[in-house]
Amino acid sequence: MVTTYIHSTPRARPVAARPVTRLGVLLLMSLVATLAAGAEPSLYERARSGRSCEQSEDAGRYCQFKIDGVVEIGIKDVGGEHTVVGFRHSNVDAELYAVLYGGCIAIVPGQANKSAKRRDYGVFISPRTGEVYRASVQCEESLK
Repeated sequence: MVTTYIHSTPRARPVAARPVTRLGVLLLMSLVATLAAGAEPSLYERARSGRSCEQSEDAGRYCQFKIDGVVEIGIKDVGGEHTVVGFRHSNVDAELYAVLYGGCIAIVPGQANKSAKRRDYGVFISPRTGEVYRASVQCEESLK
């Protein structure tokens, strides 16, 4: 048994610490799962889930990114000599928009972004790998 002391009175008296019960652990796990289920996905998760790539004989590897109907980008010949980036839909007045940054495609918050989580500032897509990165440094490393 663990004993702790409460020092609110002149004389300290022992207080027995309660053992953590299985029910308490289950309730805590349930609360965490409930909160996680209600949380909106991060921009990184949204960009990764909106990505699809396919191999083509005439266009090389082609990847497209569709993020909630707000941003749509296509990359032809990913990692090849003649890579082409197409910005099909990108509007600074929308929730998100796309720009070129350091050789990578950055998806950043637009004017209509109402998210209180400004830490989720942006994600970066490499035209060389077709992968989504959380930081510009990681994306720029993929270009070397």
